[in-house]
Amino acid sequence: MVWTPADLLWSLTNRAPFTVFESICSNLFLVLIASLGITPVWNLIKGNQFPTKGKHVYVTGGSVGLGRAVAIELAKQGAHVTIVARKEGPLKETVELMKQAAASVKKDKDGGEAEQKFHFISADITEREQAIRALDEASSRFDGQVPDIIITCAGTAIPNFFVEATTEEFELQMKLNYFGTLYTVHEAVKRMVAEQSSDTSSSSSSGSGSGSGSGSGSERSRPQPRRHKEIVMTSSSMALIGFVGYSSYAPTKFALRGLAECLRNELLMYQDKKTGKGIGLHIYYAGTMFSPGYENENRTKPLVTREIEGSSGLTSEEAAKGLFRGLKKGYFAVVTDFDTNFLRVAARGVTPMGNFGWDYLLGLIAPFAATQFLWESNYKVKNYGKKLLKKEL
Repeated sequence: MVWTPADLLWSLTNRAPFTVFESICSNLFLVLIASLGITPVWNLIKGNQFPTKGKHVYVTGGSVGLGRAVAIELAKQGAHVTIVARKEGPLKETVELMKQAAASVKKDKDGGEAEQKFHFISADITEREQAIRALDEASSRFDGQVPDIIITCAGTAIPNFFVEATTEEFELQMKLNYFGTLYTVHEAVKRMVAEQSSDTSSSSSSGSGSGSGSGSGSERSRPQPRRHKEIVMTSSSMALIGFVGYSSYAPTKFALRGLAECLRNELLMYQDKKTGKGIGLHIYYAGTMFSPGYENENRTKPLVTREIEGSSGLTSEEAAKGLFRGLKKGYFAVVTDFDTNFLRVAARGVTPMGNFGWDYLLGLIAPFAATQFLWESNYKVKNYGKKLLKKEL
């Protein structure tokens, strides 16, 4: 075949670049498909990253809604559970439900019955002193050891228009949603760090006994947790997005998100390089949940807010099961519905990925989905405003 200058020009300007682009796309596609397949296999190899059987788990907000569902799920998994809330009545009900759902009773060496331990503590965790007292009481039942796992579920939402909400409502939600979590987590982390292995401190001392060791004393004696601990903070999809009606609620959940992202990084200081044990930190971005709290928030929720968020959601039991699925895979950020997963990917920032393949795929689509949601929500708010002006509402 005789190549003419025109043929050569066509090949250089069309075929070659297209072939390179095609090759790049096909390789990326293969990587994506491979990661989608490898991730589940890798999860199987790693096994359960969040074991709860035989662990002491401390759950705030454990009397109703998500907190109750989480406590019952933990009982099924064989954990010892301490729940905390203000009202004794609902707390006692939850304890009975946990007993009914508990894993089968095992026989101990003496032939007796070694049952799981379920306790409740009545306390207002928005008060720092009471939050500390509750943690003290829970620890005292387990030889003074801080609980192995802390799960904070206490929270409330009072949706309203910004101009109609009272400053007391802003303060109440910040006090429960943020400070109610902060007081518990802050005290728990301090105790987790303080519960050090005597072997670690003694080995640090012996290593510097000859006087020839290198490095600062603070680095040699940096404490390591004796047992692996976990903290799970319940936030909301409203920590990833904001729209009309949630001006008093979303900031409290954004605050939790900031706290979780900072703590996740800082707690790496206490991770043992050999065993990987330390203090794990997770955040749960809960979506719409059909619970007693949801019924209460609908009393003040503006109509336009309902139109934007839609009617889909999960029961508390479904949310609890989904939460543990994510935790067992070792995810830092856990979501339990598709819409919130889009928001998580779109607003991920500098945080660990979950499923690499899905995160990559959703990352390609998320900007378009977010733009569509932006347009739709803006349209609904403007349309609502027009109706208000015409006094049609």
